[in-house]
Amino acid sequence: NKITRIEGFNQMNRLVELNLAQNCITSIGDSLKNLDNLETLNLASNLIDNLQIDFTNSTPSISCIPLCLT
Repeated sequence: NKITRIEGFNQMNRLVELNLAQNCITSIGDSLKNLDNLETLNLASNLIDNLQIDFTNSTPSISCIPLCLT
């Protein structure tokens, strides 16, 4: 995949799992705010060098965030 930016997810408040692995994402901004039901966010194998979000406040249900290279 060639996704480079995360955007347009703010209004998806029923989203439980989001798999964005194996893309070209370099950073995470406010685009994942207010995802109260998000439990799993897979960002493995991306180019992320900066997490600009406080997951504990923005996504309180999250329990799994794979970021490793695979």
